[in-house]
Amino acid sequence: MNIKLGQSYSFIHSSFNWWRVGVLVTAILFCLKSSGQSVINLTISNSQKNKISNLTVRFTACDSTFKHDTNLNGKVSFTVKSPICKQVRIQIESKFYENLDTAITIYTPSVNHCIYLQDKAQKIKQVEVVAYRRIAKNDAQKSIYQIDTRGMLKTTKADRALSFLPGIVASNDTYTLVGQNRRCRVKVDGRNATNEELKTISARDIERVEVHEMTKDDDSGTAGEINIIKKQRQHPRAYARLSTWTGMLHPQVGTYNNFGFQNKKWDIMASFNLVCHTQKSENNITRYFSDTPTQRLTLLRTIKTRQDAEYIKLNHFATDRLTITAAAFHSGYPADATDSGSDFNGADYQRTSNEKIDHYGGYTNIGYKMNSRNTLTIKGNYYYYRYAIAYPGSDIESYRSAMREYTGELLWENRIRLFGHDHDINAGFKNVYRQNTTSSALGRHTDYSIQQLYLTEHYAFTQDLSVYAILKGETDNLRGRHDYVFLPSLRFNYNLKKGGSLSAGYQRRITRPSVDHLNADTLFINDFTQHVGNLDLQSQYNDAISMSWRRQIRNAYLTLTANYEDESHVISQIYITPDNYNATTYANIGSSKYTAVSANYSQRFCKNRMNVSLSLTGFHRSYELDGTYREQTLMQTSKGWGWTSNLNMSYLSTKGWMYMLSANYRPKSYSLNGIFHRNPQLFLTISKNLFKDRLELELNFLNSLVYCWNTRSDTYFRNMHQQSIRRLYANNITITVAWNIGKQFRGRSAASSISNDDITTKKGE
Repeated sequence: MNIKLGQSYSFIHSSFNWWRVGVLVTAILFCLKSSGQSVINLTISNSQKNKISNLTVRFTACDSTFKHDTNLNGKVSFTVKSPICKQVRIQIESKFYENLDTAITIYTPSVNHCIYLQDKAQKIKQVEVVAYRRIAKNDAQKSIYQIDTRGMLKTTKADRALSFLPGIVASNDTYTLVGQNRRCRVKVDGRNATNEELKTISARDIERVEVHEMTKDDDSGTAGEINIIKKQRQHPRAYARLSTWTGMLHPQVGTYNNFGFQNKKWDIMASFNLVCHTQKSENNITRYFSDTPTQRLTLLRTIKTRQDAEYIKLNHFATDRLTITAAAFHSGYPADATDSGSDFNGADYQRTSNEKIDHYGGYTNIGYKMNSRNTLTIKGNYYYYRYAIAYPGSDIESYRSAMREYTGELLWENRIRLFGHDHDINAGFKNVYRQNTTSSALGRHTDYSIQQLYLTEHYAFTQDLSVYAILKGETDNLRGRHDYVFLPSLRFNYNLKKGGSLSAGYQRRITRPSVDHLNADTLFINDFTQHVGNLDLQSQYNDAISMSWRRQIRNAYLTLTANYEDESHVISQIYITPDNYNATTYANIGSSKYTAVSANYSQRFCKNRMNVSLSLTGFHRSYELDGTYREQTLMQTSKGWGWTSNLNMSYLSTKGWMYMLSANYRPKSYSLNGIFHRNPQLFLTISKNLFKDRLELELNFLNSLVYCWNTRSDTYFRNMHQQSIRRLYANNITITVAWNIGKQFRGRSAASSISNDDITTKKGE
């Protein structure tokens, strides 16, 4: 086939033009398609400019509707394909934000918009906010609790408020720490306080309560300390509280009055307490012998007593650094008793006795604050104790004992900083001199002195782990020779965050014989109870180990403890005279072991109007005699298991009436050779305030559900079992009226008296 060049070129050129036309048409169509689509990008945020995710957005463009959800960044995209659609409708509906219905005009193929949604306004009928206050803060040295006065009258006093603090067991005006079988000391702003004084302190004036499970002053009678810190002092003012009460079932009348004055330089506080009442009891003793007939004794006792107590304290704030304190006190317990009944021989008798117990004391202290971290205190104490009992018209010899105690103490409180941490250190020296006198014809005295050197430190390893250590050394010449003792204490605490607080401790305590233990005279109490002292008594020692766990559960607080105590050289009464089951003497009889597991639970109910505190303890007690007495004594030691329970409840009605119920039950307890059985004790108080809380009215019921409060004790000897059933007519109904004058203020912190609890004296209670 022959083709010419010109023809060939014409064909190729024609094909190339069609190809160019196709590419051009395709590009035009593509451009037309591209210019017809628009991409809309939205970012959805709230009024705080926080992105909102998982929110459904509805798009409507030219009769087409689509729904898309925002991503985690609050963004959503939508493509408008129609080139003629120039407006897009956007709709948002939500439960939490105001509904949105708006339109967006499209000007460019890619549109970026930010939309802010407003929180939806709803008609709220009721909002309930549940919040739980922090109840406690724990470390190795102490636990700090806040008094929650909700559910209490404005005039509720400190003695009632303490009943509902976690870890504190309150029963009939006595306070112990859960797991302990010893009462604890109560202080106000660092100084010793009586229960009558607690009844004058308003719970609303308490800033916090510090509970120390161990202190350098722990001895035979006490274990631990409750320190009430009152709120900051107010303007200079005067205050008085006058109260009186009377019994409705049994003769009883009492009054407690306290006064206070404060200005820039002085704090003056004084109180007066007087109680007169008559108490009746009945005691039936039965002795079951293995080889002789049964013997019985009946004792009916009527006691008319008058208890009085006076106290005055002056604090002088000479400068911001120098404080001088002086105080004096007295408490007396004179009582006249009439005993009647029949003795073990069947003969009737009637006898009267006059008993008198007195406590006098005073102290003067000087405190100087060298700087914010160093304080020096010098203390001087005087204390006089006297006990006497006489039997007019009888051949029974009178008994008398007395003790004078002089104490001086130098205390240095310092906070030092080592290796980036604070160390709270207290160091001190104390010297005690005691003069014991008796009515013995032998004229023997047991004067002795005690020197004590102590050091305490609180140190926090971390925010959660802390340790508290007490190093205490003492020496005395109690038996005419110098004895040296070392009394260490150590306690660790670890906070487990939400798991609560865990603590463990060890403590060694000492108990010295009191003047009545060292009195060689015979103390005649009744026909089956006579005590003879022993001049050769040694001190008693106690080693205690404890573990505890605490945790706040919402508005409740739970405390669990385990305690073990091992006592050696136990001072107790022992029967050593052959076939004489009436007379005992004091001796270091051997050892005693005590193990206990306890729980304390406190919570609020009825929108905080009801307080409930419940304590349960299970324990085991055992005694073991030394070989010296095992063959001589007539008694057989006792041991066994027991449990105790304590319940405190209060309820504040909407009408302003406050109801308080206290109940305690210890069905079985143990002594060296005896087991005691007790019935429950019940206390109910109804109170009301009038005239803007100036007038306080109270109605108190004591054991009103049972007319007689019975106790039974079983005492075991080699060939005899003695059972005693005591019936105490202690139930009563009393009415209390109190009038408040002025507004109570806080006494500024100053030095307190010296605690010497290493012996026990008769209190007349």
